[in-house]
Amino acid sequence: MQSLIQIFTLATLSAVLATVQAVPAPRSAGATVPLTLTLDNSSINFDVARTAESAQPLNPQLISLSIEFGNAIDFFGDVGKPNEFSRKLLQNVVDRSGVPPVLRIGGNTGDKWVYCDNCTAALSSIIEVNPNNPLSTEAVTVTVGRAFFQALEENVPPATKYILGLNFGANIYEIAQAQMDAALKYFNQSRILAYELGNEPNIYAAYPPLKRPSTWTVVDYGKQMLSWMPRLRARAQTNAPSFQFGSIIGPPTSFSDFSLAALAKMGVPQNIGGVKYFAAHGYPGNVCTKEASDQTQLTTYINHLETVDFVSQYQGEIAAAKSAGASFHIGETNSAGCHGKDGVSNTLGALLWEIDYALIAAAAGVDRLFFHNGVGGFYYAMWEPLPANSTTPAHINPTYYSMLFVADVVAGLSQPTISRIVKLDTFDTAQYAIFERNRLQKLVILNTHYYNDTSEARPSKFVNVSSVLGPNIKFRRLTASETTATSGITWAGQSVDASGTVVGKLVTEHASNGVVELLASEAVIVERNGSRS
Repeated sequence: MQSLIQIFTLATLSAVLATVQAVPAPRSAGATVPLTLTLDNSSINFDVARTAESAQPLNPQLISLSIEFGNAIDFFGDVGKPNEFSRKLLQNVVDRSGVPPVLRIGGNTGDKWVYCDNCTAALSSIIEVNPNNPLSTEAVTVTVGRAFFQALEENVPPATKYILGLNFGANIYEIAQAQMDAALKYFNQSRILAYELGNEPNIYAAYPPLKRPSTWTVVDYGKQMLSWMPRLRARAQTNAPSFQFGSIIGPPTSFSDFSLAALAKMGVPQNIGGVKYFAAHGYPGNVCTKEASDQTQLTTYINHLETVDFVSQYQGEIAAAKSAGASFHIGETNSAGCHGKDGVSNTLGALLWEIDYALIAAAAGVDRLFFHNGVGGFYYAMWEPLPANSTTPAHINPTYYSMLFVADVVAGLSQPTISRIVKLDTFDTAQYAIFERNRLQKLVILNTHYYNDTSEARPSKFVNVSSVLGPNIKFRRLTASETTATSGITWAGQSVDASGTVVGKLVTEHASNGVVELLASEAVIVERNGSRS
């Protein structure tokens, strides 16, 4: 959770973080959760017709990106100087799914930017690094000129859409109005999916520099939204823009009195106009303090049932969005708040968690998830857009492959839907059925079992899918040497090189008995074996 750390008394900070960002407690060993991998063959067998009827829409942009506002130019480049590495990485997704991810420009620095009409620089910022504060690599002030909008428009794949954050934290309406006016004037509005007012307002009164008084409540927030958002929307003379509402930090069970469900019950978003998306944020762990960092372990993330529990906490928010006729976004998320943890957030295990998390969320009714990214110690970032120094070039992290994997899940399908095969869940296996017009098209199977001893044989699991897909199948495999691998990832035999290009021969495996073998910490997409391979 990106707003949760500032210089603050450690005791108070730790107490609040324990409530807001606590890592879900690992399940204890026992009958409910086996702690050893089942080596026997298993079969995927379920009522296909009934499962299809209950399946949820699977958005091709399910895995989208949140970019720290102050790092937007780092990621995408300046006017006439695009970041070709980033552009290639985005285009790789388009080449598979047909659509680019949505880019949300926001985060902590979304509440720190101001617009300057006379400034020639697209973006300038001030950073005050404090080695004791993991968030200090974020800018403390951000100034944006009109060239900023041109750069965002020109430097990404043509169909890319944005969610653009406006500064609500400053508590000065004129700042947000100037930003809105500039965006309406200089940004092609067909590229705007929605505007977003504020970042994690439910903790504005909790952390210095305080953005609201200690008496700040959900009612106060609702009143300001009803005052500000209609006026901002009215700045457009024609074609009033859409808004993403809320962007509050979760999970909502930690803020029962400050939630989207509570705001919808009060009728706030329904009376604003143009609210098409509800958004809540969430990080299942954090590294904001040493104590929290010590609890943030990779084994928690690859426990499928822990991730199911985490997503289930958003069910009330999802329902509130649907009842208001809006889509629901997990609008900022990643593995561990305060920029992630080295050796956890940048591993094969984190990649498997990210895929599992996104598919669980989709099956629960989430439209998109926006995985957060930044520059400077953001271990959970999909990629580093710029060289860190002379020896560390721009590069991808393992989690980038989640975008390619999910793009291939939806590839070739015009209206995909998804259902989690709940009865087959274990702590280290997950299965998802992908449908098109109620016909089963693909299965996604994950074996998240931890493996970090390359001196011993890697455990495997055999899964028989013949009862639902038939005996003749083809599948592609996501793998690496071990769960903690930070490099050497391959998806269908291919990898991404230093230029962002997918290289290597595409490997599609085949079987005539309907059986797939998955090694520990692997994932596959399985289809019927037709003419296409």
